[in-house]
Amino acid sequence: MKHFCIMPTNGSRNSVIKFCSKGFLDKICSKVLFMSGGIGENNVNMVIRSKELKLFDYGPKNLDTYNQTTPPLYKIQEMKVPTVVWSGGKDIMASPKDTEFLLSVLGNVIYYKEIPHWMHYDFLFGLDARQQVYDELVTMIRQIDLIPMK
Repeated sequence: MKHFCIMPTNGSRNSVIKFCSKGFLDKICSKVLFMSGGIGENNVNMVIRSKELKLFDYGPKNLDTYNQTTPPLYKIQEMKVPTVVWSGGKDIMASPKDTEFLLSVLGNVIYYKEIPHWMHYDFLFGLDARQQVYDELVTMIRQIDLIPMK
């Protein structure tokens, strides 16, 4: 079996960390990393404003898209898929309050771990990401893989 790495190499991460650790550059780097995350402002604002987890709001096109004037809600509390969640205690994009809300409505959380010192991009660029998340995740996937599919 061939293995692929979608994460930046340690050399790449170390270079970014070294560059971004130079005085005033840390704030600039964090803004650039945040913007590069691919989160559309409309999508984030929609959830923040409405306090609901729902499909995208197309405004006047909702009727054509959803056959109703407002987007339907996600019924995540009805999801039966086993769900594992990791969160960062210092994450401003998915705050601990947001995570608490999500955990309260998810239907089948089988594992949760908060990493108190982590922020949003630590899941990608954190030097301890393997130890904090990925080793556990691989173990869980291997255990699930042993369960026969129905």
